Amino acid sequence: KEVHAGEKELLKLAEGIKEKRIPLHRTLITFLESSGCIQHFQNRFQQNLRSPVMLETSGSDLLLLSLSDGALEEAAAAVQRDMCLETVPLENTQKSFAFTKLKEDLSKATKQANRESVKVELKYQDLRSDPKVQLVGYTAEVSKLKNIVLQYKRNHQNHHASLRLPRPEMAEHFSKILEMGGVKKRNVEIKPTCSPSPTVHLTGPRCEVEDLKDSLESFIQSLATKECEVKGPGAQQFFQGEGAETLKIGRCSSMVLILPINEEPKMPKRGQIPQYPSCISLQSLQFSASSQYSLDSLDSVYSVDNEINIKVVVG
Repeated sequence: KEVHAGEKELLKLAEGIKEKRIPLHRTLITFLESSGCIQHFQNRFQQNLRSPVMLETSGSDLLLLSLSDGALEEAAAAVQRDMCLETVPLENTQKSFAFTKLKEDLSKATKQANRESVKVELKYQDLRSDPKVQLVGYTAEVSKLKNIVLQYKRNHQNHHASLRLPRPEMAEHFSKILEMGGVKKRNVEIKPTCSPSPTVHLTGPRCEVEDLKDSLESFIQSLATKECEVKGPGAQQFFQGEGAETLKIGRCSSMVLILPINEEPKMPKRGQIPQYPSCISLQSLQFSASSQYSLDSLDSVYSVDNEINIKVVVG
């Protein structure tokens, strides 16, 4: 009799059990089954909800069971809010030299998140054809790892920036200016152009392009420039011949770059000293104090040759 009464009571309770199904991605189902999340949620719901809620996986669904419709709704909302799956495309940024650093940062963040229990897992997918990072687990931990990936993408996606130059001659001889400033271009393509205005175009990973642009702006602003005119017969030949070596010495020893200005020489009137293309001198202010002696010496080298009447003033 007591057994029969207990059976009737159990049947009555079973008839009162409500259920709710939540369709989930197979990856989330697998994570719930392997990480201990189901037991975690059941303990939490038993403590916080007015009626216990049981969870179990059923195919591609998460099945919730309870005697209370209200408890079912609260539990379903909590699971959907607190669990998530994110797939972040890398969009070829995995080719960057910094991809190894990204993997190290993600591995460290995953270990930190899982130090007490499994809260997040990550997987790299299709690194050759369509590279992605898949993140599954608790929403808070997934969001932290996703932000690391997004920050990496922002820094290493292809980016273009341009920098205006004060003079077209600087664009024409920009490689020498880079050499003089000791600026390293790293993984950035540098393309100087003279038309329509002297500009340097920078293309490469965003973080490196922005760093290089800042370095170039600072260095170019530090340059002191002075334009001077070279007069006399044979001046042009001097700069194209033996004078070229003197200019090279000045660039190496005094951090001074002397560049010809691209202007056609004017035909002199009879009895007038011919004038040849002018020169612009560039000197880094950073080295001006230590270079003054060398600059004075360079000036005297130019003014010694009275026959071709060359005088260059640099500062």
